[in-house]
Amino acid sequence: MKAITTLALLFALFPGHSSLRAAELGLAEGLTAAGIANAAKGNVAQAKDLFMKALSRDDTCPDALFELAKIVDKEGDASSAGDLFQHAAQAYAQEAKPANALKRAEADKRARALNPTAAKLTVALEDYATDLDKIVKKINDAVTESTALDRINDLQLTNAVAPEKLPKFYAVAQAAKKKEVAAAAKMNEPKAPPNDNGGPLKKRRVAENPKQEGVTAPEVEKELKALGWTSVVGMWVKKGPGVYEATDAKLEAPKINGVIDFWVVKGGDGTVKAMVRSDPKNASSGFGGFGGGQGGGKEGGDGPSESDMTGYGTFYRGKDFKNYGYGERFGKGKKGGGPGGGFGGGFGITHLITTSINESNAKNHFQIKIDENSLDFYYNGTPTKYPANIKMSHTGNFVLDVNGTITVEAPRCTGQ
Repeated sequence: MKAITTLALLFALFPGHSSLRAAELGLAEGLTAAGIANAAKGNVAQAKDLFMKALSRDDTCPDALFELAKIVDKEGDASSAGDLFQHAAQAYAQEAKPANALKRAEADKRARALNPTAAKLTVALEDYATDLDKIVKKINDAVTESTALDRINDLQLTNAVAPEKLPKFYAVAQAAKKKEVAAAAKMNEPKAPPNDNGGPLKKRRVAENPKQEGVTAPEVEKELKALGWTSVVGMWVKKGPGVYEATDAKLEAPKINGVIDFWVVKGGDGTVKAMVRSDPKNASSGFGGFGGGQGGGKEGGDGPSESDMTGYGTFYRGKDFKNYGYGERFGKGKKGGGPGGGFGGGFGITHLITTSINESNAKNHFQIKIDENSLDFYYNGTPTKYPANIKMSHTGNFVLDVNGTITVEAPRCTGQ
């Protein structure tokens, strides 16, 4: 039975090294964090299963390899544990994070103790890598370098040797290859079709990534719920006190009046929608702005899911953000192509203003306050107030919705 388990384990660890999406890497981190939490509580079987799932997402996740190795070692499978510790040490070396230096040293030490033969093989492969570097340096031609690169790939030296031990010519070749791939991808980018005036159309909305259940560690979910949220979905990984990296994630709470308060840390690759009174029925009568209803106007959908604003609030896009409130306008534009569209008019959720982000800020503070018929926005403490309107919707929930990967700090909501 142990042999079958070991084979399954090794098969899961080496499916190939394809390029993983940021969401996949984030999911692996979240599953690993959940596994560590379960292991701390003595739930070894659940922890082991979570570590295996993490490695199925990212077979080089160092913490998953390291923690799984400790469990396998306690189960008495010294050979598999030694392999896992060795791969964990190499994965920590690939990341080259100073905070992981102690874990890397421990993983390397335990790998050598459990499998002395593997340690000797690693030394031999390191020596071989050094010899390859000397040969390519001495015989500096394309054929020699190509042959040496084939040897590295055939022996999978990148999996067996730490980055600093790999031949120098290999790093140069990999950098050149990345540039070639990036250039080819840029050339193959689809061009936008021309509009009626002969110019390119503005980029339309990109569909949201799905939110996945059960990938946030239990203790992190508990912290977020303590901040006022009742529903936590998608990937929330704790990065520090009150700081969370969110990947395709959402927080929600059934409130009508109150405040959404959060910080967005600079960087990341995604968008954030913070909405009060979020209700699909509200969006169905949304304003398209000088050109029609939802999805059909000039403002409709020029970013990921912008046209899906289902509540009043803020749409953060990295370099700027848009505020949406209630409004009624009637223009002379073309008839809108979505629900609520008229000849340049509509009512309900309306784009109010676009504001550029101060890129010198390490993080930016957002607040959305709603009280009966009044709506206020705050950006880094500066208020933007709009006239009260009795026609505002009084249904829906408070929502903080992340598409892609964004780091947020202190995401809380209050009210009732």
